[in-house]
Amino acid sequence: MKRLLVLSDDNTLIKSFINYYKDSSFYCVVIYDGKDMDLNQFDGIIIDFFMQNNDWYSVLKKIKNSYVFIIVPDLIVNIKKLLNKVPINYVFHKPFSMEFLEGMLNYYFYDDIKTSLSYKREIYMIFKELGFSFKLLGTKYLFYMLSLVLSEDKEIDTNLYYLTSNYYNEVADNVIKDVSYAIEKCFDNGENYELKEKIFGYTTKKDSGTVKNLTFIYNIYVYILYCLPDEEILIK
Repeated sequence: MKRLLVLSDDNTLIKSFINYYKDSSFYCVVIYDGKDMDLNQFDGIIIDFFMQNNDWYSVLKKIKNSYVFIIVPDLIVNIKKLLNKVPINYVFHKPFSMEFLEGMLNYYFYDDIKTSLSYKREIYMIFKELGFSFKLLGTKYLFYMLSLVLSEDKEIDTNLYYLTSNYYNEVADNVIKDVSYAIEKCFDNGENYELKEKIFGYTTKKDSGTVKNLTFIYNIYVYILYCLPDEEILIK
């Protein structure tokens, strides 16, 4: 389980994190001050950058191995001076949705997949545009399977289930069920039918059923390799 630390004195923001992550795959800790804490015990640290009475520069300098994300008001855009001094992975501008924030966290935290993942960003952005839930295990399994196909030239066949189950120490049948469920929820959410039809064609129609797991992987594979370079739909 990934460990996430949130530093904020914004009560609304704090409540959002507590409510959103109480049943999540992240272990989330929310505090007001991280000056006396070992920050490097966390996989990711989110800092509400304009908290009162805090020297965030000194806090950031203590961070060695964690991903760092900061939250700034929408009107505050000139932070280049800060970015040049300390390593920051992503800047969230208010307002933003918790779903978007979790999607970005998963984009970085999926580094536990030990492949070259030269297509990591493309896979993530397509999943985000299709409306996948990053809380589901099936989404993570799909991410890994696509990375094997794109980065390691693995065949798109049932062996992908066994490679994934071995990597995550899970039963292959559970991997199949979780992947099917993630795809089903993606097609049920009603988001971005234009992109779904572009990738999957007639299979997006309600009376045609859900796209099968390996068909889904194959279509995404083809789209990334042969269609994506000419598209702008994912660059937002």
